[in-house]
Amino acid sequence: MFSDISSFKELVLAIIGTINYIIPVLVSFALLAFMITGVRLVWGAGGKHRKERKNALLWSLVALFVIVSLWGLVNLLLDTFFPSAPYLETWTNYPVEIYPE
Repeated sequence: MFSDISSFKELVLAIIGTINYIIPVLVSFALLAFMITGVRLVWGAGGKHRKERKNALLWSLVALFVIVSLWGLVNLLLDTFFPSAPYLETWTNYPVEIYPE
């Protein structure tokens, strides 16, 4: 993937393409952590670890927000500085024919 890079633009596009494949995995882990922590908080509602679980729930939500925000910021910067960049294929980008002929 990185072996045929000949310019700065291609390097940036290769890095962004790699990030676009990694971010959904990180979002999945953060969402899973949020859900597991929420379930543990509800099941142990009267336990002595309630404050720790609420804190973990808050931090997993913060992590999810930060990951998604950075993903959006990276793609915003890509569209700003390289508006004619080739279409980056990720798991979210697939061709859809809106008006089939």
